[in-house]
Amino acid sequence: LRTLLDELDRAQVVAAQIVSTQLESGDLLQAIITAFGIPSNGSTKATLISTLEAFLMTLATQGRRALLVIDEAQNLEIRAIEELRMLS
Repeated sequence: LRTLLDELDRAQVVAAQIVSTQLESGDLLQAIITAFGIPSNGSTKATLISTLEAFLMTLATQGRRALLVIDEAQNLEIRAIEELRMLS
């Protein structure tokens, strides 16, 4: 996986990886933001979603894509999986 991520064209794709799945849904949002290297200005769920949404919109306007890899995603709590589904 690390080799694949290293070989991505960074001009086209911004990749992030999460390796810990022992996270609740709110913590997962913070972990995603941290993994992408996005500065976070708050800790409420609404702020985290807004921050991530702004980051993704910026990428879209640049013609770039975001790739999030969650190692062992099958171990996420149902609420965290639902959070990911809503983000997609």
